[in-house]
Amino acid sequence: MAETEKMTVAQLRDLRLGKLHTAITDWKELVERLRDLHDGSGEGGAAKEGPTTAAHFQSAVAKADWTGQNALVTQQFVGKTARQFGELRREAEDVLGLLKSARKAFLDHKSDLEKIVEDVAKDNIYIHDDGSGTGEVPPPMVAGDADIKPPTEAQIRAAEKRVERVLFNAGETDRIIAEELRYIARRKYDFSGAGAGSVKGADKRQGKAAAEYWAKKLKDGDVKVWELDDKQLKAFNTALENQRDNPAFTETFATRMGGEGTLQFWRDLADPGHGDTPEGARAELLDHIQGNLSMSLANATRQDTPAMNAWENEVIKAGTKQFGHEGLGPLAKPYGFQIMSSLMGKGTFDQGFLDRYGDAMYKFERSKPDAPSAWGLVGQFTDLDPGDKSTGADPMTGYFKALSHNPDAATKVFDDPERADYLLKDRVYFDEERPSSMGPRDGVKLPSREALGDALFAAGSGMNPDDPTATYVKHTPEQDSVFRGALERLADQKDDMPPELRDDMAKLIGNHGTDAHMTMGGLDEEWQLNRGDLLEVSKQISRDPTGYQVLNESMNAAMVQDIHTEKDHPEDSLDRAGRTVGFLEDARYQAIGDKKADDLRAAGWGHAGTGTYLVVAEGVSFLPGGGHMANAAFGLSKYFTEDENARIENEAINDKQDVMERQRLRLRGLKDEWYSTNSDWANRPEHEEYSKDHGAAAKISAAANDGEHDAEKDRGTS
Repeated sequence: MAETEKMTVAQLRDLRLGKLHTAITDWKELVERLRDLHDGSGEGGAAKEGPTTAAHFQSAVAKADWTGQNALVTQQFVGKTARQFGELRREAEDVLGLLKSARKAFLDHKSDLEKIVEDVAKDNIYIHDDGSGTGEVPPPMVAGDADIKPPTEAQIRAAEKRVERVLFNAGETDRIIAEELRYIARRKYDFSGAGAGSVKGADKRQGKAAAEYWAKKLKDGDVKVWELDDKQLKAFNTALENQRDNPAFTETFATRMGGEGTLQFWRDLADPGHGDTPEGARAELLDHIQGNLSMSLANATRQDTPAMNAWENEVIKAGTKQFGHEGLGPLAKPYGFQIMSSLMGKGTFDQGFLDRYGDAMYKFERSKPDAPSAWGLVGQFTDLDPGDKSTGADPMTGYFKALSHNPDAATKVFDDPERADYLLKDRVYFDEERPSSMGPRDGVKLPSREALGDALFAAGSGMNPDDPTATYVKHTPEQDSVFRGALERLADQKDDMPPELRDDMAKLIGNHGTDAHMTMGGLDEEWQLNRGDLLEVSKQISRDPTGYQVLNESMNAAMVQDIHTEKDHPEDSLDRAGRTVGFLEDARYQAIGDKKADDLRAAGWGHAGTGTYLVVAEGVSFLPGGGHMANAAFGLSKYFTEDENARIENEAINDKQDVMERQRLRLRGLKDEWYSTNSDWANRPEHEEYSKDHGAAAKISAAANDGEHDAEKDRGTS
């Protein structure tokens, strides 16, 4: 089975379908002639009751008063020939239907590509012939007085991803059609009519055939799976990559392998034991198979059939069973939950399956006296994850990744107080390479907690963190509840808040940026969140340079959105902006204290010798204004970055100057953004104190200092 070749933008855009149209016309004429020969049903062909059709000939022979051996042979020959005319007609109809379906599919792909190119052009993104995108802002002579901001890197990457999806689909259509035509052509002298009459039908037939072939080979074959050579495994991986989103393949493969069979298969393939753990190119190949198999099983769980329900029930029941090899000790016999979770890192699993699977695994883990390190002890010396991410010993890792790809399922889990308490506060996450240590090595981040952060973000935002095309969605009450609960639970941990969760919480605060800004910068009656919890979590986020920057740039966007939307009392948005900057400044002080430049560099802040410490962050799709607000805040982010780099370079980490001096460029940028939006209001005589030259700057500077002082009071230091 050939691997799908992705088309280029130029190939799809310039695709000419004239020859395909001619082929359709020729095949249509052929089909009409065959219909005439078969039963006279062609358009404008022979009369339906005419004597020249195969059906008429067969009927006449059947009615003839013949006897003897010659009559029997003749009747059999005539009957077979008449049937073959019918099969030939049906096969020609299949080819015609396939070609017509192909033409429509390619027209749809071309149309999809054109729409995307036109759509992203509105954000000043140009798509090149190879599918890459670049920001293309009109020169000043064209733009005139318009303040046109360049697209962010995240917007460009999302545009490229949309184009890539269309190109992949077009390549898939091409592969399916080519394979179906070859399939029909291989059947010489056999007009069985078994071909498919559409791209959809061909995809279904091919998927089922591929699943039957590989399930039989892997489950019932004479060769043990760990003895399959790389050539065979590459062919299997190609089949998975081509068919992982084809229900005809995924359901057939899963159900033919069976629940326990699927688990034992991956256990045997990923780590045969006896000192033969795959390495190098073999491990890399298995890493690809793991991802494609995960996506295939995810697709299968979304097929609501009795066979798949039985497979899911068998997998869940086998979660408490250990799978190993003969002659190996108990430390190399992982539980079914560990194996299945290692196959859940990619794809979107059905929520019903995730609910039942997660409940069963949670109850089993809580029932173990030495949980959760029991997972690591049992799975020791077993590597279910051929990549360099983890060993697969902690089943929560793969489960969390699956939750992150199904935000509704994640929200349900983290909106359950008991489950959220356990996962965010009580559970002791262990180092998979040293399970008995009950904690990570210094500087080593745990994959399980990294995945926990992804799942938490999905639960509180409604977005898949691994989907670059995902955009902000309006929050449900349950998502708001998850966010508030996470703030409370993590704030209670203070300096013990897991570092792996800092960047995810920074994004989640940005995702709830309006509420966060109203709490950071508003007065008591405007607070939307618990201010103490928000301050403590902001402090913990600010310990990490990446999380710190994401948090601050997210709040830049929230402040800009407030400036653009506050119409009744414009002066309030200026005051809130200053107070929010002061709040963030205090959180930074608490996190960093009076550390000097060398200390910060040692902690990951900047790169010694380069002179560059922070760069403008790229991710914006999670923000309440999306790319629009990120573009409007782009200049602010640059100012913020320049301020921070200057502080580190000059070792002025926490001098006694006021907030205005430490955040000089950022506050000036906010003041300029506010004034450009509210200049008509500010220039009225009754609002003279907000005039651009002196008033607005003084107001936002004072508000920033007030915001820092209020934060100091919140933490009880003044």
